[in-house]
Amino acid sequence: MQVGFYQFDPQFGEVAKNLEMVTAKLEHVDADLIVLPKLFASGYQFLSQEEARSHQGAASSDGHSRCAQC
Repeated sequence: MQVGFYQFDPQFGEVAKNLEMVTAKLEHVDADLIVLPKLFASGYQFLSQEEARSHQGAASSDGHSRCAQC
């Protein structure tokens, strides 16, 4: 099993941009498992639970399909 990780500087609230960046960087990586930072898609610098919830739908609706393509 080949395992890798990808660390980067996600942009807060820029879900589409963060997903595009990860997808582009990992598109040609040959690994069985790639570990990404927790909450990487949203930028994870929330000031409150309300703010986190407001980004939840955007990250989960497209994030699973894009990351599955990698």
